[in-house]
Amino acid sequence: MKFRNWEIIADKKYNDEIYSNLKGGIADGCQCNDCRNFVKNRQDIFPQEIKTLLAELGIDYTKEADNIHLQKLKNGLHSYLALFHFRGEITKLEDETGLLPLNDNLIINFGLPDGQILFPNVERLVQIEFYIEMPWTIEKELESD
Repeated sequence: MKFRNWEIIADKKYNDEIYSNLKGGIADGCQCNDCRNFVKNRQDIFPQEIKTLLAELGIDYTKEADNIHLQKLKNGLHSYLALFHFRGEITKLEDETGLLPLNDNLIINFGLPDGQILFPNVERLVQIEFYIEMPWTIEKELESD
């Protein structure tokens, strides 16, 4: 498949099977304020273009392998990193860095698996990283720095 200037091969059937057996994303099982804020914003974080890409790869966008609150930004938004995996390969990158800004608040990157991995086998796994800026939408007094 092609996404922008990337060419991607995915084992959609295998990926669908893995994601269908997951109860939720890592943030769903955590009650820390940063994860609660991520879950509350999850529906609005990803534009339809990304939801479509993830579905075509066999990834459920509500079941991230990991998410990390990086910092509160000077503009008041919060910076997060969200990770997903799929079995497949990238046969052509957008550019050498792999980083692609999708909009003012979202950057996508492809790389090797790292951190929390929800797949039983790491063979041919690709990691998708999203660098996200989002508002704090849960109780203001719980806001992280």
